[in-house]
Amino acid sequence: MNNQNPYPSYLSNYTYPQYISTNLGLGYIPQSPYDLSGVKYKTKSDILTLQRQWDTFNRVQTINFSIYLKILRGQPLNWYVFVNNQEATDYRNGQQLHTLRYPYIPPAFFQSVSIAPIPTSRFVTGPPRFSQVPSVISPPPPIKESQKIENDADKSIFRFVSSYNVLHSTFTYQFQSNEEMMAYNRGLRLLTPPPVIVFGNGIQYTQSVIDNRTYYTITIGGTFTVARDIFNAQYFMVGGGGCAGGACGGGAGGLQTNTSFYTFPSQKGQNITLSARMTYNVTIGQGGIIGNYPECYNGGAGGDTTLSGNGLSITALGGAQAGWTSWYEPRTTGFGCGGGGSYSIGLQGGSTSGANGAPVGNSGGGIGGNNIDSITPGPGITYNGVTYGIGGTGYVSYNTIINGAPNTGNGGAGGGSLGPPGGPVPVASGGSGVLILSF
Repeated sequence: MNNQNPYPSYLSNYTYPQYISTNLGLGYIPQSPYDLSGVKYKTKSDILTLQRQWDTFNRVQTINFSIYLKILRGQPLNWYVFVNNQEATDYRNGQQLHTLRYPYIPPAFFQSVSIAPIPTSRFVTGPPRFSQVPSVISPPPPIKESQKIENDADKSIFRFVSSYNVLHSTFTYQFQSNEEMMAYNRGLRLLTPPPVIVFGNGIQYTQSVIDNRTYYTITIGGTFTVARDIFNAQYFMVGGGGCAGGACGGGAGGLQTNTSFYTFPSQKGQNITLSARMTYNVTIGQGGIIGNYPECYNGGAGGDTTLSGNGLSITALGGAQAGWTSWYEPRTTGFGCGGGGSYSIGLQGGSTSGANGAPVGNSGGGIGGNNIDSITPGPGITYNGVTYGIGGTGYVSYNTIINGAPNTGNGGAGGGSLGPPGGPVPVASGGSGVLILSF
């Protein structure tokens, strides 16, 4: 069953004229498929009756909206006439079902299209249909005490099952009946607010709440849309880490953030507002992969992590790939953190150079500070309990592969073979980047 919600939560802020104006722009009035959400378990006959009432309301609204568009173009038409009292009763009951199913939408949105405000037409005679003030559907009656008790019971079942599944990750809870499973689903809907961010297909993320702030950790890019304006949005984004090169560690991905978790001024990004009904694009930088002797080039640098859309463009640069052994090749621009074995400064992170540009060592730079010696990797920054943007360790041991962890922006550790020139050699890859949004 397709339960896609045709009434986003931002409509709660709309007036009825704004709602009608939006539908005129679309050329149709939103219709929702029959939805059992919130309906207690009933017999098959009851369910079919509810569906008939729901569909009757949708059908009549669609016909009247089509007539409404033609009246606006000056055609003298009459509204839909019910074929019998049963159809009129089904329409009113279906109207009430919509009002109860979407309590956050003003009830006026479900009133008959036949009383929508439109200019007076000289073709229409009879009652002043077009100049009257639109009536408002009576709000649903207060929830009865018995219904409150049932809602509390549904919430309790949801909390119990959720807690059980957290504590018993191997064997999840087995419902004892269909009614218990439906009670769990009703509790889920009662306790879960409408989503503020709607993610597109393909994007992968995890959601958490810390100190009343919701965090979305995006690990695979894609698109998302916000249902309402978000004025306090924060982001923490790290590019992909660079791969190692021989005994030299790769540089970590660069950092861009508008939080207080940063080290260098170049890492401090702009404050942003995510606008309602706008689509935003996310790209997660890949970790640098192995190349050929004498270094891991041809994709060895980390990929950029980006957030863009609606005039917004923020980029956390990928980390530099490492040089080879102690040659300290110049690699000074275009990367987040410096790679080991180079004079890389790092545009959004740490440097692998010491005083007056003297090379420090073979470890890669990190976002948390400059390198201190030839082995210790550049430090990262801990955000929500996870440390991101650590440089690759220098000179681990020959033929040792320590890849950067996925979605950390860490650089690969230096420990590749010093094999024959001109041939491929095993070296560690950098970790992919990450974007963390919160509000």
